[in-house]
Amino acid sequence: MNELIAALIVLCYAFATGIFYVLSCLEKPVWPLMRNPDSESADDRDARFVHQALQRLIPLLPPTMVTTTLTGLVLLLLQSWQRDFDRPSLIVLVFFLIMISYLFSRLRGCIKGVSQVPHDGDIAGVRNGTGRLAALHHTGLFTMIGVLLLQFFLIIG
Repeated sequence: MNELIAALIVLCYAFATGIFYVLSCLEKPVWPLMRNPDSESADDRDARFVHQALQRLIPLLPPTMVTTTLTGLVLLLLQSWQRDFDRPSLIVLVFFLIMISYLFSRLRGCIKGVSQVPHDGDIAGVRNGTGRLAALHHTGLFTMIGVLLLQFFLIIG
């Protein structure tokens, strides 16, 4: 049973990693906006295009990712319980809890920064919202890859 839970955890977080990777690729033209919304390295047309694409994905991705991450959390808790809360399982679980808490604390504001600003509206708002959401997506990508690596090296190893 332990192997099944470990495999389901890998499957769950691999799926989440894939979603964040695709978002990262979509957002590549606006990566400079993550650190500086006024960056001249990102074209305004690209910012508007990515912003519009994100607006279309907002109704789909947050519910999918919440379901995926909650399923992953349940699996991580089950894994820790099955392993009597040993150090490796707690490391994976605590890493995920810290990172997902950070992501969820910023998620609503970042989504509003894209969903409530028209893609053809004020360019400063478009660039700021797009950059903030792209940065959060990168943090999500780091989190999911981190869980996968910890799972492989500490649990499956």
